[in-house]
Amino acid sequence: MLAFDKKTVVDTIYTSAEDYAKSLLAGNSTEYTKYKPLVRAMLNYGAASQKYFEFRTDELANRSLSSSDRMVDSIPQSVLQKYNLIKNIQETNGLSYHGTSLVLGDECVARMYFKLDADRDISNYNFWIQKDKTSSVRLRPYKKGDLYYIDFKSPNLSFFDDIVLTVEDERGGHHTEQFSYTPLNYIARAYATGKADAKMKDLLNSLYWFEYQKKQVN
Repeated sequence: MLAFDKKTVVDTIYTSAEDYAKSLLAGNSTEYTKYKPLVRAMLNYGAASQKYFEFRTDELANRSLSSSDRMVDSIPQSVLQKYNLIKNIQETNGLSYHGTSLVLGDECVARMYFKLDADRDISNYNFWIQKDKTSSVRLRPYKKGDLYYIDFKSPNLSFFDDIVLTVEDERGGHHTEQFSYTPLNYIARAYATGKADAKMKDLLNSLYWFEYQKKQVN
């Protein structure tokens, strides 16, 4: 960041998200007190991501936290049991649900895959997700191999609340199917099927508590 005096650069100031988080946690302002659990959860999620993707693991995002603040609880069993549901969508005139994955980066993206019959055209299908109680957002399908996928991402992706997806087949007499989904369905299934190793569990646990703390301050 550059500091200016009129049009002349008088200083260069270096900062980072970690530095800002440290200053917020060290501050005594009551205005920011409610954000401190969120900041700690953010740093722990950052560190878990670094470990999982093996990126700069010698400089973990949560290194400034105390040992107790670096401890991340497991996702509650009640949550895993609630969301460990087999989600399925009926075939919509040649289009069938194939599966979902989570794409983790700067934001959490739920990627939903569909299989299209060879004699069908994807342009005849519309994908809508419910934005709020009165409006919907149309999503564009992308091709990957012999599958098509759509992405749910912020602000349309809710971690805890169901995403309501409507698939509409224009050629087939406007036949529609609705499908509800949340990233917690993916996480619960990963736990239940034993596909999550220790590193992935650490990542999913920290992601859960980060999203939980975000919900507390919103």
